[in-house]
Amino acid sequence: MAPKEEWALVLAAFALSVPLWLVKNRAVGPGHVVEEPITLVPEDHGRLACMRERSVGRYSCEYRARALGRDASLHKADILAPYMTTERALYLVPGLFEQPAVAAYVSRHVEGARFTARCKLRLIEMVNDYELRFRGDSPWGKGQPAWVAEPVSCVVARE
Repeated sequence: MAPKEEWALVLAAFALSVPLWLVKNRAVGPGHVVEEPITLVPEDHGRLACMRERSVGRYSCEYRARALGRDASLHKADILAPYMTTERALYLVPGLFEQPAVAAYVSRHVEGARFTARCKLRLIEMVNDYELRFRGDSPWGKGQPAWVAEPVSCVVARE
């Protein structure tokens, strides 16, 4: 191949790669739907909790402040809880265990049976002023910045 043809090929490849890179790496924001593999065990239901004074739309953490305790008036589908993806990304998701595929899987499986729920999540708001815990008897810890994201749909993949 002649040098001019090589350079033309390099420039063409670069010209094609830039739009692909921009599409792949565009910033996500409120309203975007992302697909994430969330790792769970049946016992997570009722164990995972967050604490935050403010709501995000109709969604709230189960705890507003340590002194106040649980807010028993919240509807299960509106309670935010922290969930980790298989790649260790954290989301605050309401009603994940109320999703039909997750609820059906949990009802048929024994304790300790780890599984992955591949969920489409609609991003609502990025928050960083919350605390979380992964067991009812563990101490509260400062949460990293995370999206509050409502589940659109989930499919369960066995592990």
